[in-house]
Amino acid sequence: MRCGTKCFSVTYEVDGREQTTFIHTRTPAEARKQLRLDTNGEGKIITLRQQKPPVKIAE
Repeated sequence: MRCGTKCFSVTYEVDGREQTTFIHTRTPAEARKQLRLDTNGEGKIITLRQQKPPVKIAE
């Protein structure tokens, strides 16, 4: 991971199926670009939201 990265939740549609994935990039534009590269341009983005970092619970 690079400095300043954020986690984005991306919901997209490929072949009529809706899927959700998490992408770690600096900006929403980079997240959209990464998804296009991963799906060979076939994925239609439905939502793109920044996720808060998960809270680690000490046991």
